[in-house]
Amino acid sequence: MIDPRETFRLIQGAGWREDRHQALKSLGQAKDSRSLIFLVDQFLRLDATRDVVLESAIIDALGERGEAKILSGLLKHSDPVLYPYFIHALARAAQRVGWGALRGLHQKLSRDSDPELWVKLVFARAELKDPELSHELHQFSPIPELSDEHHRTLFLALGQYTRHPEALKPWENWAKHSLENRALYRLVQHQVTARSAFRPEDILMRLTADAEPHPALALEIALLKESDLTALLELVDWNDPRGLGLRILKGAPISALQRYIPQIFSAFLASGADPESEFASNLQQFCRGLEDSDLQSLSALIPSKLREIWGLWTNPLCTEVVEALTQGLAPTEVILSQWSHHILNQALSDGIRHHAGIWSRVFPRVRTPEMRARLLRFAGEHRLWSEAVQAEISAGFEDTALRSSAFYAVSRLADYWPKISERLAELDWKNLTNEEMSAITEIFLRSSPLIQYPAPYLERLNALPQLALKLASHRPLPDFFRLIVSQLNSSQHQDALLAVIALKHLNQDSEASRLLLDQLKSKEFKLRERALDGLCAHQTLAARVGVIDYFLGLDPTGPDFGRVVQKLFYGFARPAFSAPDLAKRLSQWIEQNASHSAWEMLTQVRDRLLPTEAPKERRKAGAGALPGKSDLDVRLLQSLPQFLEYSPTVQSALRAAEEPFLREGEGQDPGVRDHAPIVLEYCKALDLVLDQRLGAKKLFPEIDRRLKDFQIYLHQIGLDMDYPKMDHVLKNLGVQGKIDPQFFPLHKAKQIAATFFNGKIEHDRFKIFDGLRSWAVILILFSRKPKPIMKFDRQNDAEFDTRILRLAERLMKLQDLRNPAAHRQTYPEIDTVRGFRQAAIETLNEIHAWI
Repeated sequence: MIDPRETFRLIQGAGWREDRHQALKSLGQAKDSRSLIFLVDQFLRLDATRDVVLESAIIDALGERGEAKILSGLLKHSDPVLYPYFIHALARAAQRVGWGALRGLHQKLSRDSDPELWVKLVFARAELKDPELSHELHQFSPIPELSDEHHRTLFLALGQYTRHPEALKPWENWAKHSLENRALYRLVQHQVTARSAFRPEDILMRLTADAEPHPALALEIALLKESDLTALLELVDWNDPRGLGLRILKGAPISALQRYIPQIFSAFLASGADPESEFASNLQQFCRGLEDSDLQSLSALIPSKLREIWGLWTNPLCTEVVEALTQGLAPTEVILSQWSHHILNQALSDGIRHHAGIWSRVFPRVRTPEMRARLLRFAGEHRLWSEAVQAEISAGFEDTALRSSAFYAVSRLADYWPKISERLAELDWKNLTNEEMSAITEIFLRSSPLIQYPAPYLERLNALPQLALKLASHRPLPDFFRLIVSQLNSSQHQDALLAVIALKHLNQDSEASRLLLDQLKSKEFKLRERALDGLCAHQTLAARVGVIDYFLGLDPTGPDFGRVVQKLFYGFARPAFSAPDLAKRLSQWIEQNASHSAWEMLTQVRDRLLPTEAPKERRKAGAGALPGKSDLDVRLLQSLPQFLEYSPTVQSALRAAEEPFLREGEGQDPGVRDHAPIVLEYCKALDLVLDQRLGAKKLFPEIDRRLKDFQIYLHQIGLDMDYPKMDHVLKNLGVQGKIDPQFFPLHKAKQIAATFFNGKIEHDRFKIFDGLRSWAVILILFSRKPKPIMKFDRQNDAEFDTRILRLAERLMKLQDLRNPAAHRQTYPEIDTVRGFRQAAIETLNEIHAWI
């Protein structure tokens, strides 16, 4: 069974979008109203930031829950890129309210403008048995403009919808074109023949006999002839207190609803009107499938004793209902407590978040602790604030049944801290339960009261080490330094671990670095790992020296070595200072272990520790003479006029490539046989230049600003499909006939696109673009007309598209030459390497000229 609260925490705290995506989808199996409120709230937030991946997960969850009415409301204001997900979810929800939503969408689209979406719409309407589709679908025959795949979908839709085998005749010739079409024709023919023998009374029997009939079964009633429908409704027992007749009416016309609804409610009244009964469940399902206009017309037919429940359930913000609550004309306590699930569900579609004023009128009339707790959480989730909410929170601090819900509301109402901070600080925290302690932690992590109002809390938190450590492990809080130190050697392993994590955030403190260095000697593996993480994040010389010492003391063949190299590589990504002595020590290890698989990563770490030259000095040096420059730099400047504009790491890689080439390629040291390092270093320089010029300056800033535009574009190209087709993708990119398909790495493009859809591109972009082939794909996808997402100075040049395609092809060829060297194969032929060097230099000059 799904625990909604745990899932909410996972979604809000997960660093990986893929985890959030799966957690959001899982809420489709949770049937409580809290999960529904959370899903809609998340969708409205994501809609503002345009996140297709997570929005599609929410749409899928709502479809699984059968929330067609909410889906219909969200669809009206959503981006067209989400239409396929809404179509699928509405068909899955299997409610008649989906008819109107899909009809409205169908009117916006034409078969010619978007045939794929148009075919999906037809299929979804067929699944929902939309009676207005009947004439159109029965007139369909193969359409020349559509593909064979689209024809199969249309034919399947006809098979799901029709009861008349003769409707298949226009498709007979089409079925003869291929073996696959013939097999599909026989399958659909068998299905339609079986459906033609299905009698109306069979539908009635299955709807009333099955405990949970298929939700789409009742929609079959919409396709019955008028005479058959009349005969069927005469067979129903409308006085059954279980409300089974409501299952039949889900697909019936509005006239039948108006005729039989009063009888059903009279039977419900006679049975005691129990909100937890089977009738209530059937009524809930029935109302989900009705349009608001249908509900409004039926409301007048409800017996007067149930009118308050019906009115509050179907429209909780109607003026007359609020007045009834305020004036005591309705049994408010009974309605709110017994029907809270239905009220809150309906509140979503009616925008209760914008009507905080109702709280001042409803709160005083609610006395059930469970309902008060739920209303408090609802106020927090939807940022509802009023004097009544503040009063309820204060009262909730004193009531153990309401305290955790009051804390939850507080954690989400950070803007109102000045009003409730003092009150919270007065509580006796020692008597709080674990759940309440967790809620307090959430308050501090969300709204930073320790920074705004530190005095009332420090003494209390120091008396609660675990809570203080948990807070300190998320934020650098110098006030807790003594507490952290005292817990480093605690016998409670969890306390010691939290203390080590907390020290990581004090990343400018030499004393914190020293304490972490001591933890590297711990016998506990987790403490050592966390200490190493913290030291890699610290910007102190003591931390850097300690990490290098620790690394040099490891066995290069040991099981921990690769993991430590990874930590070193990513931890030293942005050094705050140079450390030439450490670079020299690391360089000695690299020279002694030239064949080790970590050689390339450690070379980059070494380069980051070297002193950098000021940009102004580099520009002055490039103007004329080169004081202090080596012959090697002068040689590189002759081939690469922009050499001095490159970063120190790029210059270092070019020197590392050119020096052995000068020695070996020019015959100064003919005894050297393996030239693979030359290939590797030139590719490294190219990779770094592309990362700095194309990635850091062009691509990454656009990703931060317009991630959803990238997602929409990749969706339009077809790279969101599990198995995209090469010709389809090349056609959508506009490069068909302009680039050889063998030079377009579709699999790599699919991998890169997946990181945009799941959000990893925001966190691990430096891992994702792992070579020249990746940058080639980025150039082809995002820099070309007609919709270039990245902007370049020479984009309007007539040759731009052609030059970019040729540049991308060259990058992929260089990657193919580099891969053998990276996998420890040798390059004994200097002529091959000389050609590679020349191609690499030309590519660097091309990048400088066009990107």
